[in-house]
Amino acid sequence: MLMDAHLEEIFIRKIINGEYTAETYLPPERTLAAMYEVSRPVVHRAMIRLEGKGLITIMPRKGIRVNDFKRNAKLSTLQSIFDMEKLDINPMLNTHMLSFIKKVFAIVLEEVAKTKSVTRVKGVDLSSLNPEKVFEWSQQYALALDNPIYTMLINEFEVGIVNAGKGVLISSYDSLFKKYIHVIDASMQTGDMKAARDGLDKLFDIFFRIYPTQIEKGI
Repeated sequence: MLMDAHLEEIFIRKIINGEYTAETYLPPERTLAAMYEVSRPVVHRAMIRLEGKGLITIMPRKGIRVNDFKRNAKLSTLQSIFDMEKLDINPMLNTHMLSFIKKVFAIVLEEVAKTKSVTRVKGVDLSSLNPEKVFEWSQQYALALDNPIYTMLINEFEVGIVNAGKGVLISSYDSLFKKYIHVIDASMQTGDMKAARDGLDKLFDIFFRIYPTQIEKGI
């Protein structure tokens, strides 16, 4: 991993966990470089990345202000958090993010049904299920819609969906998980949205059981 990306992860964790609180200022870049034993350009690149995620604001002649991540953080921050599977971030945050993904995917399914776009959903071979195919399966429903925003949202959570899929596939729930994917697919084909929603609920129940637990155990 690039050194500035690693430093970025450290600051994401500290900001989200409240070690650096909103409206306070980080030490100067030169001081941070000494603290973390890196060069000043490495610190500067990390700060630029954090500012791009909305977590800080670099204020000329004033310093580096920490933002309230609940108000200012962008979707790319969630991607970073999901990418850091073993960070000591409260597992409840992962549960909240999975809840949001579930809501987004539920809207996607509703839109596919409403626009009669199910025939445009490309089938994914799930005979040998892997985490990447879990993401590809969810993405295909968004791609069936003319509105690209749905695909953009699903894409933002690719790492999270893949990581959650990893947890499921090393658990005892893998066969049940595959079953509910087939339930959703079959229900969407017949237009039975009640069954599709029920399948989605059960699918994410497995995510909720497994993924935060994997985070807590550091697997």
